[in-house]
Amino acid sequence: MPLKKECIYIFERIKKYLKGGGEAAFESEQGSALGLWCEMYENRAPWLDSRTKSLNLAAAVASEYARLVTLELKTELTGSARAEYLNAPYGDLVRRLRKSVEYGCAKGGLIFKPFVSRNGMHVECIQADAFVPTEFDSSGRLMGAVFAEQIRRGKLTYTRLEQHGFEEGRYVIRNKAFVCGRAGTGLGSELPLTDVPEWSLLLAELWLDGVERPLFAYFTPSSGNQEENRSPLGVSVFSKAVDLIKDADVQYSRLLWEFEGSELAVDAASDVLKPMGEGSRLPKRSERLFRRLETADPDFYRVFSPAIRDQSIINGLNTILRRIEFNCGLAYGTLSDVRTVQRTAQEILDSRQRSYASICDCQRALRFALEDLICAMDTLATLYRLAPEGRVEAGFDFDDSIVTDRGTQFEERLKLVQNGILAPEELKAWYLGKE
Repeated sequence: MPLKKECIYIFERIKKYLKGGGEAAFESEQGSALGLWCEMYENRAPWLDSRTKSLNLAAAVASEYARLVTLELKTELTGSARAEYLNAPYGDLVRRLRKSVEYGCAKGGLIFKPFVSRNGMHVECIQADAFVPTEFDSSGRLMGAVFAEQIRRGKLTYTRLEQHGFEEGRYVIRNKAFVCGRAGTGLGSELPLTDVPEWSLLLAELWLDGVERPLFAYFTPSSGNQEENRSPLGVSVFSKAVDLIKDADVQYSRLLWEFEGSELAVDAASDVLKPMGEGSRLPKRSERLFRRLETADPDFYRVFSPAIRDQSIINGLNTILRRIEFNCGLAYGTLSDVRTVQRTAQEILDSRQRSYASICDCQRALRFALEDLICAMDTLATLYRLAPEGRVEAGFDFDDSIVTDRGTQFEERLKLVQNGILAPEELKAWYLGKE
């Protein structure tokens, strides 16, 4: 169950819990940034109010990243009966991968965590505001973390912390449960796992031998970490455009105000408007158009219809949107209107190349995480004896049509066939997806 809003950023409290067993890798500055990214993605940015409206750009950027990263992604497990067994939960994850990748891109990270239930193996996707990294190895791979889960019953909130890590060369999993009242600001007091029916079968501590990698996988976007540039923690794909997104919302609000402030109206003296009975109220549809004035001139009547300065505001907004695209590594035209600026074919290609590079980096990070996930799933299958041991091979095919569309690719390959450079059978195999 997702963490409730008022307790969603519990990192400092978890760090206090961990203090006896080593400091968490999560820094307070990063925690503040994560809180802001979550608020922006959920359209609750601190600068939004009755005057400043939102373009919801944070969610749009994260969604576009997820769409491009998972566009026509094909991946499956083959090689043995073990691979066939694992391919079922793995395929289920792949079918819902785009949504999970969007959350990871927005919040700077995502955990793929396999688990075993009575119904077999499943993969849980844990967002960055529901876990705390505790240890990384020298290569930047996450080796330890604490995961948080909450259950609400009436006025009480139950929190379970599940700690994973390596100690003395062995893999250890610890579970602790806490309870606090609705007005509580902390984890509350510790209680036995058996007091919560959903957690009653969990072990308080489990030591495992022969486990070389964590039983989870960590996906982070490829952007550099400005908040902690020596930290392996990931950052949101829009982390370098936070202030620009604020500027865009402010500029967009000016545009809305321009349309509202220049709305057609008729100012007229009270004597000019026909009385409508007691209270002299205008018909409901006319109240917005006619504005009754108390004036010395009983014949006063004026139409209010000022010129709209929309184009200059739109041009300014478009400039900000292009800066957001650049800072986020996206092609021009993803958010902005490219028709308002004359651009050469080379500039357009460079823009698409920038987007291509950003997405390819993110795809490599996703593949790295999925390979770690497959390793964790394979380890669990051995520990629980779910399927006979065997070779597990993962195939990955990411679509590369971000720079060149499929029609252009076909024309280029057709020319290669016509010039005798490419065999017709190879073109047919590519076109039918049988390469």
